[in-house]
Amino acid sequence: MPASRVVPPGMPGYEPPPSPLKYDPEAARKLLTDAGYPGGKGLGTLRLLFNTNESHRAIAEAVTDQLRRNLGLEVNAYNQEWQAYQANMLALEYDVARAGWIGDYLDPNTFLDMWITNGGNNQTGWSNALYDDLIRYAADVGLMFKEDVRGLIEKMKEPAKIRRLMAAIGEATGTRAKLAAGEKLRLHLFREAEAIMFQDEVPIIPIYFYVTSSLVHPYVKGWHATLETEDGGTIPNLQDIHPLRGISIDHELKQKLFPR
Repeated sequence: MPASRVVPPGMPGYEPPPSPLKYDPEAARKLLTDAGYPGGKGLGTLRLLFNTNESHRAIAEAVTDQLRRNLGLEVNAYNQEWQAYQANMLALEYDVARAGWIGDYLDPNTFLDMWITNGGNNQTGWSNALYDDLIRYAADVGLMFKEDVRGLIEKMKEPAKIRRLMAAIGEATGTRAKLAAGEKLRLHLFREAEAIMFQDEVPIIPIYFYVTSSLVHPYVKGWHATLETEDGGTIPNLQDIHPLRGISIDHELKQKLFPR
């Protein structure tokens, strides 16, 4: 599934920010010229690092070809085994590198807290103070009522909405209502953070989201590609979790479909 941001679609309650990323060779050529490298002249050879895997190689070769044909860039794609690859990623010994991530839990945070300054999984060297603050406050929205965040709010993309969400927390009565209001604020802070990544600075270039395909007999019950939410809606089973205790065989249907 083509990606223009880092948080995959279907995350419960999360509304991602608009992303301007798209395939636009003409705009890329103009940006390259504006940066002082018309037609790639003067930039030298870029190194594209990827860990050894045939699918990664295919993508690296496609990227190399696109950059060469559309922008005139010379790119050297090279692979390394996992340990050497990891060491060079940590040391930032690369120009461009392939990487991937699978969410550990069903929340935008598992994709967004990776990019905080000096984070253990941030192997880009990218740092943004506002981004760091947004992730910190999303971890505990109560801090926004204990600290002076007026300056922070004014730097956001949608400051008026942030104020409304904070007011809603103050107006909510009862623990359940306050938690629900706090969750809306938390998710919007993630939206603000992701907007910085792809509307402003673009430290990474998303390529695609992983997908899973399953071939399941119709007589197998309890295998769900989608999950039902508390409000009666449905979301994709993003983690592809299928507890065996919930799976069963409809033997009557099986006999009808495959009589002996």
